[in-house]
Amino acid sequence: WPVLAFRSFERMTGRRHPRRLARTAGLLIASTGGVLLGTAIRRNRIPKELGWLAATHAMVLGTTSVIRSVRGTGVRSNITDAMFEFPIALGWIARLTAPETSRTIFSRAV
Repeated sequence: WPVLAFRSFERMTGRRHPRRLARTAGLLIASTGGVLLGTAIRRNRIPKELGWLAATHAMVLGTTSVIRSVRGTGVRSNITDAMFEFPIALGWIARLTAPETSRTIFSRAV
């Protein structure tokens, strides 16, 4: 989002300086999501290492949102973002610590 429409991104999240840092973070997050999605579609599962990467990404994004909200440097949407990020992280962790047989992401019709 910050790569495609920076003005609307700043309206929702607050001013960012330098802008290139927000754009770089946006590209890194998008590339990680693309790798996770591509792997899930191709292999019908996410390797454990990529799952932990997804979980830690969600925790870092949620923690950053809470810190910006508490410090008053962000906007109210930051706390809403954290409300979504933490359950995502916990879902990944629950999935990664589940028994090996229950880790398939999609079920295939036979």
